[in-house]
Amino acid sequence: MTTPALKSATIMDSNPFSPVSETYHTLRANIEFLSNKNPIEAITITSTEWGEGRTTTAVNLALAYARSGKKVLLIDADLRRPTLHAILGQLRRDGLSNYLANQQTLQDIVKESGYANLHVITAGDQLPGPTELLSSGRLGELFEELKGRYDRVIVDASPLTAAADAQIVAASTDGVVLVVAYASTKRAELQKTAKTLSQNGTPLLGIVLNKAEGNG
Repeated sequence: MTTPALKSATIMDSNPFSPVSETYHTLRANIEFLSNKNPIEAITITSTEWGEGRTTTAVNLALAYARSGKKVLLIDADLRRPTLHAILGQLRRDGLSNYLANQQTLQDIVKESGYANLHVITAGDQLPGPTELLSSGRLGELFEELKGRYDRVIVDASPLTAAADAQIVAASTDGVVLVVAYASTKRAELQKTAKTLSQNGTPLLGIVLNKAEGNG
């Protein structure tokens, strides 16, 4: 799937009937089709490198689900270079890292997004050892609880080349959408990424080809 250059990180809100927005509706529909065979409730959005439009894709896919009437939770699991809070006009603090570090409860970290049917969990405070935090058993337990509360959980993870963070996150979800940048993502990197996901047993739900660099 190819998305034209984005002028807005929340194009689904600013221009919901544009051709760009339609690509996110199509992505949602494709995932729903796959879900008919195996339930897909939690989805990881990742990329091969920084700046390929991963966060933009996560936000707009979440909005596409929300506009379809689904109750959606959007999570920033990029504990190294998070941008989701800035896009949605939220504070970074009181988020995922704080929950994983046993500093806050789930009730403390779930925030209103300002959009109907959509809640958000920001990355939280910058704490040492992001990989170790994500590796804790609390992440998997959190996702299981959230899948019981929401129709869809969309997780914005760091690039697969940034430590093991994204692999850890993906292992706790039902599949991955991989975002790659047009004319900048090397085929070898893409093949390596697909192989890594396959070896980890993580279903690849789709590949989004972004024509321009975006947030994340």
